[in-house]
Amino acid sequence: MARQLDLPSNVQGVVVTSVDPDSGAAELQKGDVIEEINQQPVPSISDYNKVVASVDPSQPQVLSVCRHRLRSFLVLRPR
Repeated sequence: MARQLDLPSNVQGVVVTSVDPDSGAAELQKGDVIEEINQQPVPSISDYNKVVASVDPSQPQVLSVCRHRLRSFLVLRPR
């Protein structure tokens, strides 16, 4: 999958497949790879689900994301 998305081989995370444009996650794009949420690694969907279940949805969340071979941070704010 890393090759299909043109990602560096060391990227580990969950791939964004769709985004609700009216949600707090609207800054994400299809094909983004979420590597961390609030500095907690999410190398698998299982890890992602555990971290998401533990965060306070009323607070901003900081995501480490790989997009087009570049790593960046996004702050998702509740709406």
